[in-house]
Amino acid sequence: MEAILYRILTLCLVVLPLLSCQKIEETQLSNEKINTESNLIINTLPAYRGIYINDFEFILGNISKEDSLLNWCKKRKFNAISLYDLGTIFDNPANTIPLANFIKKARKKYNFSVAAVRGGNNSLTQTHQFNIGQTDLLKRFNVFNLESEWWNNEVSWPTYIGYLGTLDSLTTISSPAIIAEEYIGWFRNPLGMDSIMAAELVKKSDRILFHDYQSAPSLGYCQSRLEYIGKAAAAQNKTIDIVVLFSSEPTFMYNYFSITGLNKSFEQAFYTFKNQYTTTSFPGKSNLKLVGYQIFTQTTSRQARP
Repeated sequence: MEAILYRILTLCLVVLPLLSCQKIEETQLSNEKINTESNLIINTLPAYRGIYINDFEFILGNISKEDSLLNWCKKRKFNAISLYDLGTIFDNPANTIPLANFIKKARKKYNFSVAAVRGGNNSLTQTHQFNIGQTDLLKRFNVFNLESEWWNNEVSWPTYIGYLGTLDSLTTISSPAIIAEEYIGWFRNPLGMDSIMAAELVKKSDRILFHDYQSAPSLGYCQSRLEYIGKAAAAQNKTIDIVVLFSSEPTFMYNYFSITGLNKSFEQAFYTFKNQYTTTSFPGKSNLKLVGYQIFTQTTSRQARP
């Protein structure tokens, strides 16, 4: 009997450590898998990767400059471009055909989304008239972007609400569908209307762009605005797409992006911001969907990252 007990005890002393080692190895593999999956989730290119195209009036119609711009955008992993200078361009009817051809080239050859950045009722209507004048659907803008900084007293808040209404109505009646978006700086002018302002933005748009104009990505700089937008979306039983804006201007992230500075790519800036966003909880977050990033603007961005 004692001999049998001795054999059992010896067997346990041999087998248990092996089982323990196997369990540790399984746990380590599981943790490695989780960490790998987490990195893949966070460091995957987002669905939206946009850039503002300033000085476009000096590019349009020059095929060499157009192709240089579009090839650079492709090289730097953008898939959406937002065009400035359209007021000047539309003032000359001779620009209509070159503009339509550029939009088609960007959309068909490069598979870019193309947004018209406009600042009020007349310019939004002008863009809508341009769109419906194009029988080739690929020659139309597929995004309308409202940029009018009421928070900086460019217009009054009541006037801006009217612009939002025009944005909403024109994109709603468009066929095929047009994405309605706007850029938001701060909830002020007047003060104390943060919730009301956020509610109007959420109600009348599909996507909201918010700036993070700092020297490096910083969720803390944006969080209070996102809370108001998220809570407004929750109140409307809606999930709203949001896009973070980074500026490549020297005052902000030029050195961060520059190949002679910190040499961070545009997508790396987004990964840094998204890591902060993913690990932070705040009211309304569940009604926000961070879909990507937008860079201001092409001139300083191409200088920073040729």
